[in-house]
Formats: sequence, C-alpha cells, structure tokens
Amino acid sequence: MPAGIARDGVASLARQTQDLLASLASDSEPGFAVGVYSAGELVAAAAAGCAIPEHGVPITEHTVFEIASASKHVTAACLLLLASDGKIDLDADIRGWLPELALRHPVTPRQCLTHTGGLRDYLALCDVAGVPVAGIDEARAMNLITGQRDLDFPLGSASRTRTPATCWRQRWCGGSPERASPGSPASGCSARSA
Repeated sequence: MPAGIARDGVASLARQTQDLLASLASDSEPGFAVGVYSAGELVAAAAAGCAIPEHGVPITEHTVFEIASASKHVTAACLLLLASDGKIDLDADIRGWLPELALRHPVTPRQCLTHTGGLRDYLALCDVAGVPVAGIDEARAMNLITGQRDLDFPLGSASRTRTPATCWRQRWCGGSPERASPGSPASGCSARSA
C-alpha cells in the first residue's frame, strides 16, 4: 500500500471510481477502464461498458485496449515537459536517438510533433511494404520506420496524410522500455513521471 493512503481511503477511492464509471457507460454500450496509481502502485481500478457491445463482452480491469492516437497527447506533453526541463532539444535531429534511421534529411522532434517532418505514417509504410497491419510486432514496425530514406512531403510543409508522425511519437518519443536508453526521451519521460 502506498505511503500516505490509508486502507479505508483506497477502498473508498475504488468505490467512487467504479460508481463514476458506471454512471458514464451502461453494460450494453462501449466503455472504458480506469486505473489510479499512487507512488507507482495501482491503488484502484474500475471498468464499465462493453469491449464488444454486439457480443456483450464486458470490459474489465484486465481488458487490453489499443490506445492508438490517445497516446499522442500524452507523448507530446511529456516531450514538452522534458524540453522545458532542458533535457531534450526539440530542434535536434531525431537520428541522435535513432541512429539506425536511414533518412537522408534531418527531422526534429518539433517537426514530428507538428506533423511537418515529412515522415510516412506506419500504416502507409505497411501498405507499401505489403505487410499486414494486424499483428505487426515492435521489431517489424521499427524496421519499416527506420528503413525510410526519403520523406513523404517537404520538411516544414503541412502533412498530406491524417497522421504522418504517429509511429514517430509512439515508437521514438514514447518508445518501448526495451528501446529506452539513458539519453532517450522514453527514459526521460519515465524518470520525470516517477
């Protein structure tokens, strides 16, 4: 139990969280799950609604969600906090963090965050490479991403596609723990949130 939270406080928080979620989604509609953490420990979890409404599959605290675009906001906020702390330079070349990146042109975190880096979306990369998106793993995604040599559109111009920087924010900026090195944004985000 995290320091500073009494056992009855945790039980009350869990009940309040479940009551709140139940008021927002019925058992027959799409829903969500919430986890509340204190000092890095899960202290309350609640879920409401259906994962697959047409089949009546309920959401539980163990349901795995495809977070997709929801992670962009968190990653962007994390990068801005790290930049504010002086730990990353938003105008540095991302190849400093991804040396295996084959791009011929420097691209910056600022360009990734503003969709002006000319980078191809991972969905487009999968399509070009003939790789099915369903079931793609981290290693294959990184091979597709780092194998890019040319930009999809000129640096600094507006994106022609819906989400060209999705893979970069999630794979480079957010990063997976196994790719995080002491100087990467992923490790800095983890340290900042600890």
